[in-house]
Amino acid sequence: MNISESSVGLGTVLPLTSFENVLLFLVNIILATTIIFINVSVFVSIVTNRTLRNENRFMYMLSTCLSDIGSGVSYYYVGVMDVRDYYDSPTRTYYIALTFLGLSYMAILAAQADRYHAVTVPLKYSQRLTRNRTLLVILAYWVYGFLIAAINNLVPMGVAKRVTTRQ
Repeated sequence: MNISESSVGLGTVLPLTSFENVLLFLVNIILATTIIFINVSVFVSIVTNRTLRNENRFMYMLSTCLSDIGSGVSYYYVGVMDVRDYYDSPTRTYYIALTFLGLSYMAILAAQADRYHAVTVPLKYSQRLTRNRTLLVILAYWVYGFLIAAINNLVPMGVAKRVTTRQ
């Protein structure tokens, strides 16, 4: 594969002069489009169906779809550009792309805990984990994820490096 790069704006992108680079570019575009298309279709299905919206497990699925849509949109940038998510990189995503990925994992973990609780104590489940509490859990991990990213991006670079690296 041709490793030479040409400068485009703030980042670098592989030149589309070789078959391998064109193929890699197309695979990244197709992957990002597929991620977005599938998650948007699931999102629309849940939003338009009232019975699905009334169940906690579909609220977690809705949250996962939203974070995956964010991951797919950011993949258009990450997949095409030579993105390095470290502090001095001009092409960094300010950890927003990684936050969407983390939110997907947090949604899956919360949904699994919810399902475990529903199976182990089915009679008390509907009393303990109401829809409002489920939405509060989802809101909590979304706020937590973006709060961490915001704090990391708002503090001076030296402080952020000291907090996130071992020294």
